[in-house]
Amino acid sequence: MNNRMDDQSEIIRLLLLELNGSCSQNEFDHLCRQLKSSPEMLDFYVEFMILYSGLIQSGENVQSRVFEPTEHDMCVLEPALWAQLSREELDAPAIEIQKEDDILRTPRKYEKVELPPRVYSKGTLWFSILSIAATFILLAYVWTHPRHIPQDVATITDIYRAAWDESDVLLEKGIRLFDNREPITLRQGVLKVQFDNGAQVVIEGPSEFSLEASERMHLNYGKIYAKVPSQAVGFRVNTPNCGVIDLGTEFGVDVNGRGETNVQLFKGKASLVLASRNNTQQSQMLEPHEAKRVTTAGDVRTVSFQDHHFIRDFNSERSVLWNGQNLSLANIASGGDGWGRQSLNMGIDQITGKLVSGNTEQRINKVAQGYISVSQLPYVDGVFVPDCGEGPAQLTSAGHVFDGFGDTGGDYFMPIGSYSTINMSHADRAGMWPTKIRFADYPEETAVNLCVHANSGITFDLQKIRQSLPFVKITGFSSVYGVPVTREDQGDVHVDFYVFVDGVARMIEKDVYNKAEPGQLSIPLTETDRFLTLACTEGALNFGDWSLFVNPELELELAD
Repeated sequence: MNNRMDDQSEIIRLLLLELNGSCSQNEFDHLCRQLKSSPEMLDFYVEFMILYSGLIQSGENVQSRVFEPTEHDMCVLEPALWAQLSREELDAPAIEIQKEDDILRTPRKYEKVELPPRVYSKGTLWFSILSIAATFILLAYVWTHPRHIPQDVATITDIYRAAWDESDVLLEKGIRLFDNREPITLRQGVLKVQFDNGAQVVIEGPSEFSLEASERMHLNYGKIYAKVPSQAVGFRVNTPNCGVIDLGTEFGVDVNGRGETNVQLFKGKASLVLASRNNTQQSQMLEPHEAKRVTTAGDVRTVSFQDHHFIRDFNSERSVLWNGQNLSLANIASGGDGWGRQSLNMGIDQITGKLVSGNTEQRINKVAQGYISVSQLPYVDGVFVPDCGEGPAQLTSAGHVFDGFGDTGGDYFMPIGSYSTINMSHADRAGMWPTKIRFADYPEETAVNLCVHANSGITFDLQKIRQSLPFVKITGFSSVYGVPVTREDQGDVHVDFYVFVDGVARMIEKDVYNKAEPGQLSIPLTETDRFLTLACTEGALNFGDWSLFVNPELELELAD
């Protein structure tokens, strides 16, 4: 019984503190635990609050004073005390009250009282009118401008070398972003934002942007690239002079320093929405590889499409920024990362599998037995000399073989790599000659050559490339191929070209002639394809069998 009384007293103390606004968080949590401990405590709480409400209605201004509840307070408010008083009232004898007959019989007289007319001053009247008007204005404003409660609508999924305006809060990978907040200023770097509806946006600094909803954002200036899946159709990017509404697509928006908006559509369809001078909206449909510019005056002009103008995705852990370019296999074979950073005139030695300077002197080598792994370059699986004089040649580290090369003799002249010139210093001839394919339909200044001198082969590991670039998918392999005319007095040369995928021949071209038109190849690749092998062997006439894959590239797209 004493424990129950102690518990009730403790609840009374905590309730009085809470009702007077002086209850701490720990005390409030303790009160909640006490009330949840048993149904009896909840019944006691209800009885207490009924009693407390009765005191309030009777005129007791309980909250007019802030106090620490005393023993007297808790005693007065003890429900058990009031219950005992009620029982005694029921058991007490009745008391007879004498009534005065004259008071009951004598009718009461009521007199009409005339009140003087109320006089209003002009100041009071105007004050009342203005007060009523102000109240209506306030109610109308609240009705038409409801208070917005910010909601988180997107997540920062990656950041690369970002610097923010000092006025902005620190934004990091994994942070949630809210709608209808002040613009965010990205002074430099790249930011990737994933909206809750599935849309992904890559933002390049310097830029200023804000999130308006889970399916809408605003770009004051800067560059963004949006990839919108089917479930997020209708995603919109607003700028100071237009809006772009997605219809299941990939598009880029660039608001330059002059306030002009440049829009490029890469895939799908999008609607370019313009606000005209009479406040009516006009829209234009954009088609793939179409680019439009909206001037500050609202005029729309067609401009040239720039395929690599926007960073479409990136991986901060590997410091890889992808703006839509293909992956260069010539760059990889010469020690680069596939994006253009490379050392020309470097190649992979077919005997050691090491990266060497391969164009300093003439070398004629004999075949090394077996398949040579290349550990120095992460995207290269291995190299080999294609010669089937003693059996099938191994093409990959997984054991794929091919027995159609024939007995080549196994001689090759230089390591597999990217070269702008070829060293012709042998016998009575000397000089460095450019690697050009006659009649080739490509700009010479942008050509990157992979020299796979007969007899040589190289295999690339597509799966390791996918692991390093998880945001893209490999869709195909393309290249121009042929034999260069290395000297003015060069005779006829023939080379056999091979392309394999997982050990299966996808292209075999025999006796490619150095004075003929170059060939072009385009081989589709799927997500399950693992190894891509390029090989060349001596043809019918074996004299200076330099063989080139010009701009050999893996074609990439954004992954789903």
